Amino acid sequence: MSSNSRRRRPTLAEQAKIKQELRRYYSKGYTNIETVHEKTKYDPKTISKYFHEFDDEIEKEENEEFIKREKKERRIAKLRYEYLIQEQFNMLDEINKDIKDSREAKKPELGYFLSRHSDIVKTITNLIEKKSALGIHPTAGESLDEIIRERIEKYEESRAKNKR
Repeated sequence: MSSNSRRRRPTLAEQAKIKQELRRYYSKGYTNIETVHEKTKYDPKTISKYFHEFDDEIEKEENEEFIKREKKERRIAKLRYEYLIQEQFNMLDEINKDIKDSREAKKPELGYFLSRHSDIVKTITNLIEKKSALGIHPTAGESLDEIIRERIEKYEESRAKNKR
């Protein structure tokens, strides 16, 4: 085989054209590399490489969307906890007033109000703990961010090796 008959690496413009054409097949749901090879005459390794890239792009987009949704849900949950905590503090203020009035008037309901006071304090404590837990535990996004960073680094390393 002479050096003139060897395949050459496509130019960047040709690579972009190949990628665009293969993306059309990928978008149409073609998954069999041989079928795409028969239709395009591109090397199966090239087809496989681009199809894997397309898979990675979709996975990255899905992960980013998931991360955004989770962060939004956490913000909403924190706001709901803040509202519930504030409502409990309002109830506590009312109960404290009732306790003071009952003590001054020596009413028999004092025991009931003290019990309610204790229940409200417990509820406030539980709500604060749950709200705090939302901020303490890492989101799936934070864990996924690290995985994505690692995959991007590996991908860039492999691309650098392939260019050599």
